Amino acid sequence: MALIAKTYLGVRLGAAVAILAVLIPQAVLPSSRIPFVSASEARPSATELRKAVEMREALGFPADLPTVIELLQGTDANFDFGGPLSEGESRLMQRRIEFEQASTELISYVNEQHERFGGVWFDHPNGGTRLLVATTNGVGPKELGRLRELLPDGLDLTIVPVDVSLATLRQSQEDAVGADEFGLTGSYVDVTTNELVVGGSADVAEHLERKLGVPVRAERMGLVPVACNTRAACTPYRAAIHANFPNQLCTWGFIAKTNLVAQLNIITAGHCATLGQAGTHNGVTVTSSAGVNRNTFDLLGTQRSDSLRGALASSPNLAPPYNLLYNSDTQKALTLTSTEGYATQVVGETACFVGKSSGNLCGQISATGITGTAIRFNGTVKSFSHLIRMNRVAMDGDSGAPVRFGFTALGVVGFSDPNANGHALYGAIDHVEATMNVKTCITSSCGM
Repeated sequence: MALIAKTYLGVRLGAAVAILAVLIPQAVLPSSRIPFVSASEARPSATELRKAVEMREALGFPADLPTVIELLQGTDANFDFGGPLSEGESRLMQRRIEFEQASTELISYVNEQHERFGGVWFDHPNGGTRLLVATTNGVGPKELGRLRELLPDGLDLTIVPVDVSLATLRQSQEDAVGADEFGLTGSYVDVTTNELVVGGSADVAEHLERKLGVPVRAERMGLVPVACNTRAACTPYRAAIHANFPNQLCTWGFIAKTNLVAQLNIITAGHCATLGQAGTHNGVTVTSSAGVNRNTFDLLGTQRSDSLRGALASSPNLAPPYNLLYNSDTQKALTLTSTEGYATQVVGETACFVGKSSGNLCGQISATGITGTAIRFNGTVKSFSHLIRMNRVAMDGDSGAPVRFGFTALGVVGFSDPNANGHALYGAIDHVEATMNVKTCITSSCGM
């Protein structure tokens, strides 16, 4: 499969002319994010210090208090990655983002064989130049050769033996979420420790571990607003974080505003929920009391996108900028600034989807005008047309994932194509907007 190689340079063809688009990492653009503290303040608060220290420790930069305070009080610190970094550290972070983008094929290879592998991640606390691949039964010469073939120049590869496959951990997560008696406030799979992490007590985690047969760790989740720590626990809310419903674990597509009234909505895949069901993130209900209020599965006739919308409840966790997207663990605040409709998305163009399970995967559009049928968890069947297919596999949990190129929203992942090796099918963003009667947030205020 042809893919973007080891650069951010890609070509997209518009309706009339060829446009050379450089995928500049978010860090080099003016940021709309509010820094932890302004330079005019005499001393950062304890909360600001704690957040800055945690962020720098996670990325492997010096986190002693004198260093952090100096950065917070200075005028040259860069906050585009969620905390204070020096100019040199910012350049290193940009290089890490380039590594992540160049590793798309390798990450896709591991995710496609999730029954054998335990996951893949970057060793950010130790410089971010080492890629770790977990496997349950070792790596044979053929697999090792393929991994090394896909490994970008400048990255080291380490094989980590683990006991549980990624497929088993994901299935255990679904089983745990479906067990209402535990009252979990959230959950996610931690591939770095080969564990299922749940929001609950240690006793609940121990009980689930015995029941599910996988390692389970308890963690406090969802009880108070959190910073954007992981895709599973991120506020303020944004595209490409976890969006959970009573019967499906999905990905948050976009935040969008309804056309008739000034109401912000979550947009994700229609098969993720039924009308009236509530959406949650990190154990906190994000939708209003009405829950999902529009769904293509409940509209007559063939539709052009597998999508739903649900009005978002007012909350400290819902705050501008509304046009952010969690692109990766080192680029949690990519800013969306435009949309591109169905008519100008053509075969051969670059497209990336950012899913709950797969993370950020870039490939190429392989076909347009695809028709298909999807079945919702309750047995409802729906036919779709004018779908777009890209040459990357969509995994369980990627439903609803935003599709983008650079800072442009392209669409929302619906389901995978069984006739094309499980490659992702998505509805173009203009079809989603028309069906849901919304406009995708591509400005900080979203017109609110």
